[in-house]
Amino acid sequence: MDLSEYRSQFPIFDKKIYLNSCSLGALSLRSRRYVEQFLNEWDESGASAWYSNWTKEIDSVRKLIAGIINADESEIAFGHSISSILSIVASCFQFDERKKIVVTELDFPTSNYQWISKKPLGVDTRIIRSDDKVNISIDKYRQAIDDTTAIVSTSHVFFTSGNIQDIAGINEIARTKGALCIFDGYQSVGQIPVNVHEMKIDMMVSGGLKWLLGGPGVTFLYVRKDLIDSLKPTSAGWFGTKNQFEFCPDAVDLHDDARRFETGTPALASLLAFKGGLEIVSEIGVDNIRAATLSLINELTEQLNRAGFSIRSPEKPENKAAIVMVRHDNPGKVVKALRENNIIVDYRNEYVRISPYFYNTSEDIETFVSTFKELSKN
Repeated sequence: MDLSEYRSQFPIFDKKIYLNSCSLGALSLRSRRYVEQFLNEWDESGASAWYSNWTKEIDSVRKLIAGIINADESEIAFGHSISSILSIVASCFQFDERKKIVVTELDFPTSNYQWISKKPLGVDTRIIRSDDKVNISIDKYRQAIDDTTAIVSTSHVFFTSGNIQDIAGINEIARTKGALCIFDGYQSVGQIPVNVHEMKIDMMVSGGLKWLLGGPGVTFLYVRKDLIDSLKPTSAGWFGTKNQFEFCPDAVDLHDDARRFETGTPALASLLAFKGGLEIVSEIGVDNIRAATLSLINELTEQLNRAGFSIRSPEKPENKAAIVMVRHDNPGKVVKALRENNIIVDYRNEYVRISPYFYNTSEDIETFVSTFKELSKN
C-alpha cells in the first residue's frame, strides 16, 4: 500500500525527521482541523454545541475505537489518562480473598504504581523480573499466577524493548486460576493488530498519545461485555450514570455498559484531535501499518548492525514492535545533538529509542543512521 499521500498530512516532515511516535504521534492536518472546528463551535454556540454536535462526536470517536480493536461500542469507556482509568477499575475490587496483583519490571510504571500504592489495603503486588530486559517468559507468568491472584496487569508491548507479549497466552493462564487481566495497549494499539474478542481479553487500556495520533488528554478502556455487570466502580462520575441530565443528587445509577467507568466531562479538544488520528489509522488499516513498520524496523536494525551498534531487541521477528533500542555511552547528549540536526528520537536509560511509523520512509532511516553514526564519533 502506497502511504506517501498520508505523509503530506503531517507538517512536521516539512522540517524534521520524526522517529519518536512511541512517545508522541505526529500531529496531522486533520486533527488540527477538528480541533479548530471545536473551538469555532465553542465560540459560536457555547454550551448549546453539546446538543447540536458534541455528543455526536463522542459517539463517533467511540465507534472508531471499537472498529480498530474489533470491539463493540458498548465495551468502550473514555478517560483522561491511563492512571485515572486504572483508578476507576481498581475501585471495583475489594481485595478480600484474592489479594495478589501480578505485574512485571518491564511495564510502564503507571500500571505498577496503581497496585503498589494499595499495599495499605492488603494488596500484595508481585513484580516478575526479566532475565534479559527484553521479555518475560510465559513460564514466569505460570509460576507467578495462582489461586490468590486477583489481577494480572501488564503491557502488550514493552516500552523499553519493543517486545510484543503473548497476551492470549497470559490471559489463558490467568483464566485457569480465576484471575482477570488488564493489558496496557498504549504501545500497541494502532501499530499492532488487536482483536479483543478473538484474543479473549478481559480489559485493555490505550489512548491517543502515541500510535493513534491523537495527542494527550484522552484515553480509553475496553471491558469484555459479559464482565461489565460484575464490575461496579466505587469511584464514580456523572458521565458514568444513566439519565445524567436529571442531576439526581441522592443515588448513583450506573450505565449498564462500559460507560459506567467514565467519570467527568470529556476533554473535547483532545477527543477531536483523537478523531483525526483514529480516522487515518482506520483508513490505512492496522495490518497495512504493521507491514510498513516491519519493513522500516528491518531496514533500521540492519543498518545499525552494519554500523557496529549494539541493539536490544526481541529475537523473533513476530515479537518486534516498531521500537528499536540502540546502546549508547551518552544517549542524552546524542539525542540532543540529533535534535539540533532536525532528527527527533528519544532515550531511555543507556539506550537511544527510535520508533518509525507508517509516515516514515527509507530515506528517514538512512539519514538518521548516517547522522547518528557521525555524531557518535564525537
